Amino acid sequence: MILYFHESKITEPGVYRGSAALRSMQNRHSSMLDLLVRESIQNSSDAARKKDDKVFWVNYTTNNFRCEEFSKFFNEGFASKLNSRFSGEQAFLEIRDKQTEGLTGETQLSKRKNNEISNYLRLTADMGDGQEQKGAGGNWGYGKSIYYRLGKGIVIYYSRIKATIGFESRMVITLIEDEKQSDALLRTEEDNSAGRAWWGIESEDGKLSPITDEKIIEDILKIFGLEPYKEAETGTSVIIPFIDIEQLLDDAKGSLEIDEGLKNGCEFLSDITKYLEFSVQKWYAPILNNTRLKELDKKILNVRINGMPIRYEKMNPIFKMVQDLYVMAYSKNESNLIYLLHKISGFGVRPFSYSLKNVLNTLSQYSSIKSTRCKGKSK
Repeated sequence: MILYFHESKITEPGVYRGSAALRSMQNRHSSMLDLLVRESIQNSSDAARKKDDKVFWVNYTTNNFRCEEFSKFFNEGFASKLNSRFSGEQAFLEIRDKQTEGLTGETQLSKRKNNEISNYLRLTADMGDGQEQKGAGGNWGYGKSIYYRLGKGIVIYYSRIKATIGFESRMVITLIEDEKQSDALLRTEEDNSAGRAWWGIESEDGKLSPITDEKIIEDILKIFGLEPYKEAETGTSVIIPFIDIEQLLDDAKGSLEIDEGLKNGCEFLSDITKYLEFSVQKWYAPILNNTRLKELDKKILNVRINGMPIRYEKMNPIFKMVQDLYVMAYSKNESNLIYLLHKISGFGVRPFSYSLKNVLNTLSQYSSIKSTRCKGKSK
């Protein structure tokens, strides 16, 4: 099946160009993988189902796929470009959450109303439309551009939501690229692409709609060796094909302002799964698999990377301490909190302000890296 195609053109009034979307999120202090972890988990936290037990899951999967199997869903011209540029096996990264609401709401821009919230359109089409719910992150709505910057601009969104009767699956393939680049995938002789495109199915009124046919969705997921949501599962999967793992790891190394000897010795900088595990702990240690938060009525994050859970026992020691501090602070157990601060400082009993300063220094980016196991030895 060839998917229905819709593209934004620069001739359209008020069009938001791909180049502007990619420039909207500039962060010189964090690596691409760090930005991905922060954005994806924040999105999942915002979408966590309110009626459940405060637990939500995020799974990161990296593997390979064959471009020729993927390109058969596109028109001949676009498929030919993909096959000539990315022939053979290519790498991809999937971020999938569960126990979340999924991409609910209206699926067509032409039918949306001002007072209507559409998680589907907010993620797949909008730019600059941040979250409005109380306590949510992403006030500006540009963070999702990291999905398009991680690979070659193509992103697949797949979601399963609770419908009025039963469940409904939705999938759409999107592309955001710099339309000014000579090798832009959407560039044609007319040279009027705005650098944004979508693939789905054509609705009865000739508009783009998401794929809802379970068989087509399953066929696309099979290309990546992925399974569809089952039974009462709801959530969202973001699949990013054509990633360059070496380039992403080099970017991660470059973002760390530490000496090269230490960089070269750190295992998590040479393996994307290990870096993702490190990054998840660095940014979300307080709530990561923290079952003690149930008593405090706080959200609990469970993460798997290529099927392996990040458990408290396997966490880096410094991030375990961060989690302990978080629990103690919320439980208002001041005596244990001060004791732990003194213990972390490594200087015995000192004034609280002194211990706190040492804790903050210890938890800084560079010290946390030094505490990570490198070449089998703690630094």
